[in-house]
Amino acid sequence: MPKSPSPESDNPYAVPGLSEPTPYPPREPVGHQLSGHLPCARCRYELQGLSIASNCPECGLPISATILAVVDPYAKELQPIPHPRWTFAGLMVWATGALVTTGLMWLAHLGAMAYSLFRIQATPSWLASVIVASTLLSGIGVLALVRPHAKIRRRQQLAAAIAACGFLPFAWLHWELFADSAQSLGFEFFSSQPDEARVVTRLLCGLLGVLITLGLRPNARVLVSRSLVLRTGKVDRQTLYALAAAFGVGVIGDAIQLASLHLRPVSMDVMRSVGMALAVLSSLLCTLGVVGLFVDTWRLRHAVLSEPLDLGQLIATPLMGGSHEPRRA
Repeated sequence: MPKSPSPESDNPYAVPGLSEPTPYPPREPVGHQLSGHLPCARCRYELQGLSIASNCPECGLPISATILAVVDPYAKELQPIPHPRWTFAGLMVWATGALVTTGLMWLAHLGAMAYSLFRIQATPSWLASVIVASTLLSGIGVLALVRPHAKIRRRQQLAAAIAACGFLPFAWLHWELFADSAQSLGFEFFSSQPDEARVVTRLLCGLLGVLITLGLRPNARVLVSRSLVLRTGKVDRQTLYALAAAFGVGVIGDAIQLASLHLRPVSMDVMRSVGMALAVLSSLLCTLGVVGLFVDTWRLRHAVLSEPLDLGQLIATPLMGGSHEPRRA
């Protein structure tokens, strides 16, 4: 009987004339033991030295769940931050200054309203100075976004630097708005005849807010993209876009109020009401945007203060040629 052209095979389904498929090359062995520092994602118990297939001895959370929570799949692609503590401090100064400024603005508005309605002097004389100081402090913190790490595009650095410089006129506009807030409403929401000069000042303030926010956004996204929290959907990606849009709503409202000052009385009342409503909406949206900015900045502290964690830093790779057979019971 002629010999089959195919090689000998133990496979009962082998087809004569066809050779056996080439087996896959052996995979590099993967370690089974945690060699790096890894606190449990739930109870912070130190898991170093335990098997990746086991559970946390304290709370019972699977160690694989903790690994998924802390390992960054893009760790090797991210640039190192040379001064992480200073960078994070600058970010917090920026966000905190913006939050304090927003809160003091509402305080000035409420105090001016109390004076207008009840002739109660509730606005402290130093409030405008503190608003200006917190605005400038926020601008100083923004310097951390000019070049947080290497390989930032020049146009992004220039945009962030211009945005930081924009806090100087921003602070001056705030002084113009709130220096005499005890005698007139801070935002004139309920004024029967808006002051044209103050409306123009608010309009310029809103335009500057849009430009500053858009100028900072590219470099802010560079830092946000370092966080695994972003990739799991826990950080709002559009906080700065939403803040710019909120400033834009106020700009439109002030522009409508400004136009109403040069129209007939009937048209003026309608347009003034629309502009006032947009100004109120803008103030509320800006407040929510600043609060969201502060919360997101705080939640990014781990992404800025610590280097992104790679899987190879947690799991020891066994030596080639060693025994990887499971131990018998």
